[in-house]
Amino acid sequence: MCYNNSTSAVSRAVGAKLRILEVKIMNMKVPTQPIEWTLGISILVVAVFLVFAVLMQSGKDKRLSGSIAGGAETFFGKTKGNTWDRVLSRLTTIFSIVFGVLVIAMYVVASGLHG
Repeated sequence: MCYNNSTSAVSRAVGAKLRILEVKIMNMKVPTQPIEWTLGISILVVAVFLVFAVLMQSGKDKRLSGSIAGGAETFFGKTKGNTWDRVLSRLTTIFSIVFGVLVIAMYVVASGLHG
């Protein structure tokens, strides 16, 4: 008997929580415009490339970050390793600027459409 009462109380509590969750999900602002989807996907792609560009850099001290980069200097030689680091540094700067512009554009578009 006691088992059935506690089970029904738990199921009522879970049901109430699910209804609250359903109301919260229904009130969420989901991107509906194609521009929001385009900007959102672009932000994700640029963020992945930005993380990749940062992780591939060898850094100033050649300890841990050099091992993450795969030892570019030992494989390509001294000058090609430095060239690769310059390219990655430039890519990091470009991706950072593009990421910032995309985030600001998404904010402007989202606030204009929803508010």
